[in-house]
Amino acid sequence: MNTPADTPPPIADPPIPVSSPLQGSPGPGGTHIQDPATLASARDDERVRRVELIISLVLRIGVVLSLVIVAIGLGITFAHNAGYTSSGRLLHHLISSRASFPHTLGSVASGVGHMNGNAIVVFGLILLILTPVMRVAVSIFTFIYQHDPRFVVITSTVLAVLITSFFLGRAGAG
Repeated sequence: MNTPADTPPPIADPPIPVSSPLQGSPGPGGTHIQDPATLASARDDERVRRVELIISLVLRIGVVLSLVIVAIGLGITFAHNAGYTSSGRLLHHLISSRASFPHTLGSVASGVGHMNGNAIVVFGLILLILTPVMRVAVSIFTFIYQHDPRFVVITSTVLAVLITSFFLGRAGAG
């Protein structure tokens, strides 16, 4: 009669090697066979990941930089006009629709050069507006990198429409 001590242990299945798409699948003798389709897919996935990282980096840098510039502009505005912190009437004038802010790129550039706080705030806001436009421009290069001519054309068209809208909007405002 067999007792549990007399029973040999069950034979375990050999471990199945885990392979990544870049390694290929194990072939005879444990060697890895490279599957070109799998390798190409893995490279494409890596390219897409890099592109997404670049685009997110552009957006983050644009938003953070514009925030820092607006904060610096506000700091300069309040430093040059200490009355804004103690007088509600003066502060209301700053935030009213009649407050003097630069309205052209030339006046913004001139104001930034003269360390005018309001001009620096406007510059930060312009940078914030241009951040998604830069995202579209970077996307063009990423689609070129990915060898995707259809999306290069589509994204270039979107960029052209955005730029045209800025000029048409300015022409309509004048």
